[in-house]
Amino acid sequence: HDRRYRGERLLELAATQLRAAAKAAMTAIPQCVVTDQPEWPRPYVDLVVPLRSSAAAGPFVARCAEYSRRFQRSCSLYFGYMAKAVAARQAPYAVTTFVDTDTFVCDAAPLLALP
Repeated sequence: HDRRYRGERLLELAATQLRAAAKAAMTAIPQCVVTDQPEWPRPYVDLVVPLRSSAAAGPFVARCAEYSRRFQRSCSLYFGYMAKAVAARQAPYAVTTFVDTDTFVCDAAPLLALP
C-alpha cells in the first residue's frame, strides 16, 4: 500500500498549525499520532504509535449488540468510535487532547493552557 491515507494531509496540516501556534506562544506541545495506517515518515509529529485496538476490543465486543439495538446502527461504526477512545488512551502523555483529522483548530490558546 503505497498511497497515503486520505486523512494524512489533514493530519499534517493540523499538526503543522498547532506547532506554529505553540511556537508563537513560545512553548511546545508534544504531538503523537496513534494510527492503524501503514508506517511512513511523519516528520510533522513527534511520535507515531501503532493502534492496538484488537488487544483492547474485548469490552467493546461485549456491548456490540446493545449498541446496535439502542442506536439502530451497524456495530462497525461502534468500533470506529471506540478505536478513537482506545487510541487516546495509548498516547504516552499525562494529558491528551484528541483531535480528529477533520478538526480545524481556530484558536490554540485553550490547548496551550493545558498542564
